[in-house]
Amino acid sequence: MGSARVAAGLGLAVAAVIALGALLCSRPVLAAATGPDAGAPPGLAQGDGTTGDPLATGQGDAPSASTDNAELGARIGLQAGHWRADEAPAPYNAQLGSSGGGKTEAEVNLAIAEAAARVLRAVGYTVDILPTAIPQGYQADLVVAIHADGGPSERRGFFVDHSSRQATVADETRLAKTLTDAYAAVGIPNVYRGTVNSQRYYGYYSVDAHTPMVLIETGFLTNPLDQQVLIGDPERVGAAIAQGIVTFLGS
Repeated sequence: MGSARVAAGLGLAVAAVIALGALLCSRPVLAAATGPDAGAPPGLAQGDGTTGDPLATGQGDAPSASTDNAELGARIGLQAGHWRADEAPAPYNAQLGSSGGGKTEAEVNLAIAEAAARVLRAVGYTVDILPTAIPQGYQADLVVAIHADGGPSERRGFFVDHSSRQATVADETRLAKTLTDAYAAVGIPNVYRGTVNSQRYYGYYSVDAHTPMVLIETGFLTNPLDQQVLIGDPERVGAAIAQGIVTFLGS
């Protein structure tokens, strides 16, 4: 990649960060609920993922992006949690996630992933939207698994988690931080509820060993305030995730 192309790419990335920041700042922030239960079981324990072995399948071609604009030279995978679960092997095909506001978690996750992909593709990145069954050995510059929690209606909050794979832990720690920092702008409080389920998510062992991957629980579909953001404004949620990714890739 020539120096002029690199400079152009960096300029696009900077412009995207500025535009994303303006979008996030231009919309009202919902007030945080008081005293969320930080010790409550995470949504993954309710069926958002499991510990143990990775997907047994993963054969076949990786999903193709709807654009192949590689101006910035990076490929990003966005997994829409529980999307196309019926195509995955057991036990993942029976894990449908949470629901709320008349929407399934898969529908909400896909809408958010598509919103983030639109922003990232406009900047110039190649983006794959990945289903439940991530192709074994999938390679990208990074992967973000997008999920939403469910539980008692008073519980709310988002968090980002990652694995402890030696080859990727440094990048995953940094990506988790840039996502957490960017996502805070949507107005959903950051309440870390990570457990072995989110730290040993099956997707970490489906992607290539050198592909950094994190999981974001975007909020609670069963909480009216979180639901208002997740269902009512997926573009804003997707923009926040995109901003965290752009920041990571630009640092």
